Amino acid sequence: KSFSADSSAQDGQSFSLGNMHFRYVIEAAASLFNKRHRISPFKMSITEGSRDKIIDLVYRGDVEIGVLNIWSNHRKSVLSQFKAKDIQYYRLDSAPPSIVVGKGSPLYSNDPDWRPDVEILRHFPHVMYDEFDFGAYDRTPKELGLDKSSGRIVVNDRATLMEIMEQTDAFMLAGTNPKAYT
Repeated sequence: KSFSADSSAQDGQSFSLGNMHFRYVIEAAASLFNKRHRISPFKMSITEGSRDKIIDLVYRGDVEIGVLNIWSNHRKSVLSQFKAKDIQYYRLDSAPPSIVVGKGSPLYSNDPDWRPDVEILRHFPHVMYDEFDFGAYDRTPKELGLDKSSGRIVVNDRATLMEIMEQTDAFMLAGTNPKAYT
């Protein structure tokens, strides 16, 4: 894909990516950029957002690739969106849900092989992206028994989520490997 005439990297190439809040995707994109821009001018655009936002960005052609997770309880509806919008889908990995805690949590220093118990987690606040607080995906915490925590913190971006995780005893439900957040 070539740059338009008003591009900052004239006669170079561009790449656009939609990402559903995954830190490791940003690390991979930065690595790609570091390798690519040394060869010739290169422009990379990265947009973070909710699952539905990333799907819409791909559908409209605003990004070339979208990276998102699909919870098993939403798989049919998300795949039907892809089909209706003629979006190609490639499964990259499969991982069970994970509970992630930050340094502000007393659970942080637990053994890495420790498995959380829903009854223990109910004593801690649940921090989540706004898509889990309303709409099509809000039933996920309830289906996992995590809807009765001691509080709820709703955020819309990864930076805020990471700050909250570091400064409170909140936990997060993740659809990816928890090591991706360390």
